Amino acid sequence: MGEVDSFGGVMYLPNHWVSVVVDFKQLKIFYGDSLGQSMPDRQLSACECWIGHLTKRSANLPTGRGITHGTLPTGCQKDSVSCGLFAPNAIAHHYLQHPLLPSDPVTLACRRIEVTLEIISTMTVC
Repeated sequence: MGEVDSFGGVMYLPNHWVSVVVDFKQLKIFYGDSLGQSMPDRQLSACECWIGHLTKRSANLPTGRGITHGTLPTGCQKDSVSCGLFAPNAIAHHYLQHPLLPSDPVTLACRRIEVTLEIISTMTVC
């Protein structure tokens, strides 16, 4: 422990994908939701408990400070199906400075096609 400053990923809530980054140096949970909602209490409590456990076990992580919360920048979803694009995009924006996805339907449709073509080309064996 102590060699990783932060990690991030997507998390599935009932019928919705969201983004989470845990920063161990700041003891901070960043949460991104393309619907603009806060992290549900149950998931927040589990993350805080896990971070608290890790900080107690590692000499390299700060202790004695409370875990804070922040907002992870993400695009704004205007439909009921685009969270699967916005969640990983928020992680890519945070770590790789990729631009945030706009919420217009044409851009999202093009992105879905790009993802599909990438999957097909990766999985196709000739």
